[in-house]
Amino acid sequence: MSDATSDLVVDRPEVPKDQRVALAQQAWEESKGALSMRSAARTYGVGYSTLRDRINGAIPKVLAIQARQRLLVREEECLRDWILQLASWGWPPQIEQLRGMAIELLKAKGDNKELGIHWTDAFLQRYPILKSKFISGLDKERALAQDPSIVKAWFQLFEHTVSKYNIHLNDIYNMDEKGIIMGDIGKVKVIVSRHERQQYMT
Repeated sequence: MSDATSDLVVDRPEVPKDQRVALAQQAWEESKGALSMRSAARTYGVGYSTLRDRINGAIPKVLAIQARQRLLVREEECLRDWILQLASWGWPPQIEQLRGMAIELLKAKGDNKELGIHWTDAFLQRYPILKSKFISGLDKERALAQDPSIVKAWFQLFEHTVSKYNIHLNDIYNMDEKGIIMGDIGKVKVIVSRHERQQYMT
């Protein structure tokens, strides 16, 4: 691999560490002694001891962790895709829902052992595209009413009404209905894409 390509790999923080270790090993092996282990480790932004151990046959940390996981990688990837899909629809799942889905997958395989209390945290660490956050609930009708054409029509109706009945601005009042709303949807902790900016769920 050329120096330019190597620099590109190091400069991209989204490249997982284990993949950078593999690239460093490949570069060292292909150089046939022209590239030292320390130089290869430095080029790919990994620790020298980590690269040395990998070259000497150490099992990648990711594979070692996967061997201890109760859900298969593909099963966890399905959970990840499920979360992203729900979040894109405006219905990000809550932490309890993710745990519930994981438990159902385990039960389907005959694994009835209790899921660890830190499983969710470990799952989110394995899939950095996801994050947990507190967001406010938004009534479905309000979410649907965010259509720009609906908002524009409301203001046109408002202006028409003010003009038609000659209403003075001093006679217009606004009421914050939150104090009397029934079944107010409070903040909940959900799982969304790390790039999600939306501050509410429907």
